[in-house]
Amino acid sequence: MAQESQENEEESLQPPGSKSTLKTYVFASTTFSVKHSESENVTRLFQPVDDSYRLDWEVTLRSGYFIKDNFAVGGYFKYAESNDRIEYTNDDGPVLDEAVDRSYSIAPFMRNYLRLGKGTFYLFNETNLEFTYGSGVRQVNAVEDINRNTTDFYALKLGIQPGIAAFITDVVSVEVGTSVLGLSSEYTRTTTNGVEEDDGYTWTNEVSFEIDLLSLFLGLTFYFPTK
Repeated sequence: MAQESQENEEESLQPPGSKSTLKTYVFASTTFSVKHSESENVTRLFQPVDDSYRLDWEVTLRSGYFIKDNFAVGGYFKYAESNDRIEYTNDDGPVLDEAVDRSYSIAPFMRNYLRLGKGTFYLFNETNLEFTYGSGVRQVNAVEDINRNTTDFYALKLGIQPGIAAFITDVVSVEVGTSVLGLSSEYTRTTTNGVEEDDGYTWTNEVSFEIDLLSLFLGLTFYFPTK
């Protein structure tokens, strides 16, 4: 009984998160990121802009299972949306340029954790293979003409997401991370004013290892033992 009491006391003295990344634990998280901008009476690409508005946001649902200590595999689903509006005046009169894009992504991933000392902070690095389908509409309303472009796109990305997790309790942590894009391939098809004869496409391949500090995401993660 004395030994059991001593073990319980030692366990209670462990900082939050000491067991949360051990084998057979599972985790589920939600991350969210948003980027917003507005402007009035500015010059953009040599064109005076009367008014502009842009809002980009995305939400990700992620779940994983620790197949060994500090190493998990899992998958996630992500929804992203972008809204862009520009108003300006040309020689013919006022022009309204509006665009909306929506995308859906799924990806398997692997994630490694590294504890910093004996505290509640962990570094993590996630490698994922993401498939994305999206569509968008851009319409330009001018005085004498209206142009409407619709797009459908497919993308495959091999990415790396490093970050840091701070455990509030044994079952809850706050995550902050960013994206490091490694390899990507994207196919986009565009239709102008609904005329199939005007269909066009672009195929883009990219190799990049730039850290995008403007794409920081904040998430809340829950950890649960399965045994």
